[in-house]
Amino acid sequence: MTKIADLDFTSLLPEHLRQYDNIKSMTKIFENQVKEKILPKIPQLFMYKDFENMDEDLLDELAISWHVDFYDEQLIKSKKAAMVSNSYISHLGKGTEASLQDALDDVFGGIEILKWFQYGVDPFTFKLIVDNSVPTPEEVDRIYEMANHYKGARDHITGFTVSTTDQLNLEYTVGSHSSGRIVSMPAAE
Repeated sequence: MTKIADLDFTSLLPEHLRQYDNIKSMTKIFENQVKEKILPKIPQLFMYKDFENMDEDLLDELAISWHVDFYDEQLIKSKKAAMVSNSYISHLGKGTEASLQDALDDVFGGIEILKWFQYGVDPFTFKLIVDNSVPTPEEVDRIYEMANHYKGARDHITGFTVSTTDQLNLEYTVGSHSSGRIVSMPAAE
């Protein structure tokens, strides 16, 4: 296989066009431009496929310039890389279940979206199910904020469930999320 750096672009011309000096000259100019200005920048393109190995400061800069939603510089590097990597697709798919699921997975992982037709309630509603971890009140606020940001305009969150196989030591038995606050009720005695 011939490398672009070693290729004579005029060899790509059809035989009948090689006889014209002006076409050969334009082809040579194009070849020089490609070899001088484009080829040296190709290695820089590889940074966009390897976010995991990118410096955290660069991830932070890309997150700002790409307007990554809910990006937090305090997140661990792997979560930062996932958010930056998926930001373009997330922006394209806002309002879809897939976009919401990807955004929640990037930051939290282990959150399932249960749509209304899967558990028999009002149309265009859903609930979130967190598996095997109990989120802090701050994390619950962030989950609701992300869900409201990425969900479809007609969709409404009806619930939030923590599902775990571990024994839990909870200080409340019933909780609901309202206006950005956790309202908790003490366990019945």
